[in-house]
Amino acid sequence: MQRLFVLGALFSSFAFSYEIRLTNGEWAPFLGEDLKQYGATSHLVTQAFLRLGHKTKFEFLPWPRALEAAKRPQIHGTLAWTITKERAESFYASTPVIITQVVFFHLKDKVFDWKDYPDLKQQRIGIMNGYDNGKAFALARKKYQLETDTTTTELQNLTKLLRKRIDIALVGKTVGLELIRKNFTEMEQQQFTYHPKPTMEKELRILFNKNIAGNALLVTQFNQAFLALKAEGIVDDVYNKMNQGEYNPPQ
Repeated sequence: MQRLFVLGALFSSFAFSYEIRLTNGEWAPFLGEDLKQYGATSHLVTQAFLRLGHKTKFEFLPWPRALEAAKRPQIHGTLAWTITKERAESFYASTPVIITQVVFFHLKDKVFDWKDYPDLKQQRIGIMNGYDNGKAFALARKKYQLETDTTTTELQNLTKLLRKRIDIALVGKTVGLELIRKNFTEMEQQQFTYHPKPTMEKELRILFNKNIAGNALLVTQFNQAFLALKAEGIVDDVYNKMNQGEYNPPQ
């Protein structure tokens, strides 16, 4: 009976399709107003909703505004976010649509290895102002008095690394690789590498507005559709190609 109910709900969605309105911010290559299909994650989310018979419309805003705007009764949700106790008061959280790692980038001519945070005591570490690098790093930074150099963007951080003004740069792996491909010459790109040990992993989700009737069911249906894409290998294929700079979806 439960299976029949789920199937009935899915067929009902096709019969009564509507436009899903989502807010998001700029975060290439995952999300971006000027990217093909609005970025790899936006494309995957669109494909999942299409399986439910729904179209999607993305509204790109500065991140704080994107979250606030998603509480309006005409907006279905926002992507992509971690779930917190405070956010759970206003939103239902989907299955993770992005799992990203934060790693230390360094130049290939520098011998660098680390197993625990005391290993970083002799390093000048580039970080971004206001960026969440994880509780463990924040505690270690204070406990071991780690030397940090703060910038406002990941690109500034990587540029300082190339110029050897810092020793290592703490950057999201996928974003860092994309920035290197897009902003440095081929010769400069060959100088970068990163340590495989992450400081943290983040699970990012769509937050569905609790002020919209039907969103409790919609998040369940979306989860089923997205997990089906993952089971078919589509999600991993898209993200693997994205990480290699080879993802080129149709317009």
